[in-house]
Order: sequence, then C-alpha cells, then structure tokens
Amino acid sequence: MRGLDTKTALVTGGGGGFGTAIARRLAEDGATVAVNDIEKQRAADTVETIREAGGEAFPAVADVTDLAAVQEMVADVEERAGLDVLVNNAGWDRISWFLDQEPEAWDQILDVNLRGQINCARAAGEFFAAQGEGTVVAISSDAGRVGSSGEAVYAGTKGGVIAFTKTLARELAGTGSPVTSSAPDRQIHR
Repeated sequence: MRGLDTKTALVTGGGGGFGTAIARRLAEDGATVAVNDIEKQRAADTVETIREAGGEAFPAVADVTDLAAVQEMVADVEERAGLDVLVNNAGWDRISWFLDQEPEAWDQILDVNLRGQINCARAAGEFFAAQGEGTVVAISSDAGRVGSSGEAVYAGTKGGVIAFTKTLARELAGTGSPVTSSAPDRQIHR
C-alpha cells in the first residue's frame, strides 16, 4: 500500500492472527497503527513487534462488542494520532457442529463478529463523516460466501458482515469515506 506515511490506521483484533499481520503490514507501509484487542497484553505484544521493526504503533484496548467503549477508543485514537483508516478485523469462533453448540457460543460469535463490526463502523463512520474522509475496510471470511462445516454461526456472521459492508458502502458513497471488504480464506493466516 502506498501513501500511508501520514496516516493512522486502527486495526481491531490486532493482537493476534490475521489482525497482527495486517497491523504489521500497515506499519511497514508507513502508517501509525492503533492496535486494538480486548486483551491488553496481546495488543502490547503486537505493538512491540511493530516498534522493533521500526514502525509506529500504540495499543487501543477495548471490547468491540461495547459501543460506548468503542466510541471512547475511537476518540482516544483520534486525539492521539488522528484516524484515517479502520480495519474492522476482530473476530471469534468456536468450531463445532451447530447442533452441538451452546447458545452462549452463538451469542459470543454474533456479538464479536457482527455487532463488533457494526459498533466500530458506527464510531469510526461518525468521525469520518465529520472529518470528510476516512476509509473502512471490513474483514470478513470466505466462510461468509460459501459456508464452512463446523462453523454455521461463524459463517452466518461473516455473511452478515459482507451484506452490512455493501450497504454501508452505498450509504457512505459521496461522503469521502470509502468502504470495502475482504473475505480471505482461513488458511491465509494459519
């Protein structure tokens, strides 16, 4: 990616897996990265890795399922470094057959994967609309397009992210805030 030298990107779920890879790449390309994770140490570990490689990063600890916490996080990131890009990546899954899965697992999968994306898009979107620019990148999954055995609820949430992102892109068209999504295969970060 080019043109990120003066940009700040907030990466949700940046404390592990694909989120860490995204955060590292954005930093390599010159962005200052706000690394979000619900776990302070995971965010700190990614920040340390980025800094050791010569990049700029800081932790942005918050639970993406809590809109008030997300709004506070976005305000803190903006105050500290500005905000130009939201990479809406936080996700969670518990692999098991649907009929064997407890409703508590459904709730967590739905809350993190779909409500978390909605909360973060709302908080950043409000800021981007006021600013007149900003980019939202939603990370979904190939499971949201084609399904995935043992991940019925997860696949449903990722399909929801795809539909939500397409609709958000239409609603924000012309505001200077492009919205896009990526649906990588799970194998990409294993």
